[in-house]
Order: sequence, then structure tokens, then C-alpha cells
Amino acid sequence: MRVHYNDVGSGKEVVVMLHGSGPGATGWANFNRNIDPLVDAGYRVILLDCPGWGQSDTVVCDGSRSDLNAAALKGLVDVLGISSARGSGT
Repeated sequence: MRVHYNDVGSGKEVVVMLHGSGPGATGWANFNRNIDPLVDAGYRVILLDCPGWGQSDTVVCDGSRSDLNAAALKGLVDVLGISSARGSGT
């Protein structure tokens, strides 16, 4: 499955932002206002378009959407070589 993401900043600490659902939900639409303050504070910021949303592949999910999103996130951080990250909270 192909997932879209934005990767901004070059800090050693990484903040990963995961959006919810609803019309227009994407990492960029939900969190673009948060990028600059976090990058200015020295963080690397990853905005993931969860599977089935934004520019990521459309996915039919027979199981838990949370499990699917977790698998997509794990795959992304593995590919990017990120060993630890902080969530943005809600």
C-alpha cells in the first residue's frame, strides 16, 4: 500500500501527527498550522495521510482501522529509519 506523507525539518526529535476521519481529513489539512512552530522549536515533523485518506491509497478495511493505521505508521517510520517519535496528542 502506498501512503503519502510530508516530512519537514531536520531535528533529532521527531513529532508524528496522525489525523482523524471526516471530510477533507489529511495530515496537511489537519496540521499545517503546527508545522512551522515545531520546526522552529527544532523538531522533525511527519504528517501521515492515513490509508484511505488524502493522497494515500484507497483501502478497503475489513478489520480495525486503528490496526491498519498503526501498520502504515510502523512501515513509514521503518522506511524513514526513525527509531522513536512523539505523538502530537489531541
